[in-house]
Amino acid sequence: MLFEGAVTLSGTPAPDGAMVTAKVGEEVRGTAMVSNGRYDGLTVNGASGETISFYLNNLVSSQTATIEDGKRGLPQVMDLAFTGTLAALTTTTAISGTETQTITTPIPEFAVAWLVMPAILGLALLLLRRTGR
Repeated sequence: MLFEGAVTLSGTPAPDGAMVTAKVGEEVRGTAMVSNGRYDGLTVNGASGETISFYLNNLVSSQTATIEDGKRGLPQVMDLAFTGTLAALTTTTAISGTETQTITTPIPEFAVAWLVMPAILGLALLLLRRTGR
C-alpha cells in the first residue's frame, strides 16, 4: 500500500528530515522523510489483514492502518499525529558476508548540533578558500 499525508508533532507540523516509519509487528516495512510537514511515497508491503503501526523517529502514533488487497498501489491519504519529544536518529549499517544489518539508534537532539556543526564549518572554510576570501 502507498501512504501520504500531513504529519504533526504536538499539534504543529513535524520538522523536515524526521522519518515516518511503517512497521508490522516489530518489522520495518517502509520509511518516508518529512518535508514541509508532509510525508509521501511511504510504500508498505505485506499480506492482506496485517496491521501497520506508524512511527516518527522514536514516537508511535495511536493511528494504525490495515493492509487491504483492493487498495494496493493506490495512494492512501493518512494524516498522522504524534505527541512527545522527538529524538534524532543515527543509522549504522553493518555488512558481514552476505548479510546486511541496519541499526537505528536514538541520540539526544543536542548531540546532533555537535555532530553537524564541524561539517558545516569545514564546508564554509573550504568555500572561502576557493573564492579567495
